[in-house]
Amino acid sequence: MVQENTFFNNDDVLKRFHSLMEVFKIAHGKLGWDDNITINDALLLEVAAAYYRDMNCYKESNGTLIGDRYKKAAFLIKWIAKIKPIQVAYFQGITKNHLLSNTVFAIFAGLNMLEINMKNISIRYYTHLIYFIEYRNISALQFATQLYLLERALNKKLP
Repeated sequence: MVQENTFFNNDDVLKRFHSLMEVFKIAHGKLGWDDNITINDALLLEVAAAYYRDMNCYKESNGTLIGDRYKKAAFLIKWIAKIKPIQVAYFQGITKNHLLSNTVFAIFAGLNMLEINMKNISIRYYTHLIYFIEYRNISALQFATQLYLLERALNKKLP
């Protein structure tokens, strides 16, 4: 169970948990995942709690009242990628796509928060995102800048 602390309240965590559960259902359908890809409720709840702890520690240490949407999306991607709430049932036909499902879900959820359709991103850039999340330590603040620039590029606007 999520412990009480000064950085967030449990209502916020539960709202984020439920919204992430809905995003998972949408992702599951849109990405054509099979029934071997499921979500672990306890891990997803921890994603929501870690997101709030980290985001609110950042805001408190920087004297910021609210985080912008890019930071929110980046912190969410970071914690989904770290905690890995998606579980893949063991079966003989496991593929790399199954193994990358947490990373793909992290990208999907973060872009969903920014209202960016994954179909608007080139395969090359998408591959870069997967590589970056899988093999590099994610600095949410640096990643927020990358998300900002991505959104500006997709909208054909200068940063």
